[in-house]
Amino acid sequence: MESYKLKNLVWSNYIETRNNGNNADILQATINHFNSDKIDFFVHWDKKWAQPTLCAKGSQIIMIENPLRVQWGTDSQIRLEELLFEKVRTVDKKYDYVHLISANDLPLMTKGLLYKLFYKQFIPRFC
Repeated sequence: MESYKLKNLVWSNYIETRNNGNNADILQATINHFNSDKIDFFVHWDKKWAQPTLCAKGSQIIMIENPLRVQWGTDSQIRLEELLFEKVRTVDKKYDYVHLISANDLPLMTKGLLYKLFYKQFIPRFC
């Protein structure tokens, strides 16, 4: 079997919680942890809250320009995922994988372990 080298990965982040909408500390910590020219972040920040200022040195951070008001357990969650996927598809860079997480989720693996997992276990599915 031919080995596959991971080219690009995107973490799509969204926030929909009521209490943490004005705090992007966990999301910024995730960006800092996975900061790399191979990992970009597409961020949907709920329309209820002011957009945060996020920064990265290697990763690109792409904010969804017209965010939705998202409510837990409604179709708005599906619509925001559609917005994220559509944004990923329309940028010039091509990605091998898209991973959806909440802005309140802090990954517990290292960047090296993440690369190793994708190198060995997954075949590219997103284009």
